[in-house]
Amino acid sequence: MMSEIQRGAVIKIWHFPKGHDYVVCGQDSSTKELLLLKLNCINQDGTIHKSTKKFHRTLSFTDVGSNRVVSGVSKILGTADISDVDIDGFIQDKNLSGSSLPLNKKFVCAPMADNRQAVTY
Repeated sequence: MMSEIQRGAVIKIWHFPKGHDYVVCGQDSSTKELLLLKLNCINQDGTIHKSTKKFHRTLSFTDVGSNRVVSGVSKILGTADISDVDIDGFIQDKNLSGSSLPLNKKFVCAPMADNRQAVTY
C-alpha cells in the first residue's frame, strides 16, 4: 500500500532493536534528501525546541515518473503542526543546507501501517 507524506508527517523509522519517531520538516534538493527532526524536539505550539542543533536524520528520495519515492519509513503515526517559518528560521540560525517543505509537495512511501486517522500530535 502506497501512502503520501508531506511536511508535518510523524513517521517511525526502525533502528534495530527499537524505532524512533521523526517529523518530516524539509528537503535538501542538492542531495535529494528529506530532512527529519525527532518528534520530541517539536514543542506543543509547533515551534522547534531551542536546544536542537541539527536535523537528526535524512531519508533519500528518488524521482519515479511524477512521484518522489522515499524508502525506509516503517510506519506513519500521525501529523504534527509545524510551520515553514519555524523550519526556515531553524535552517538559517544553524547554517544548515536545505529548505522547508511546502505543504503541497508530497512524497510517496510504502509503510507497514498508516495510523494518521488515529493520532494527531
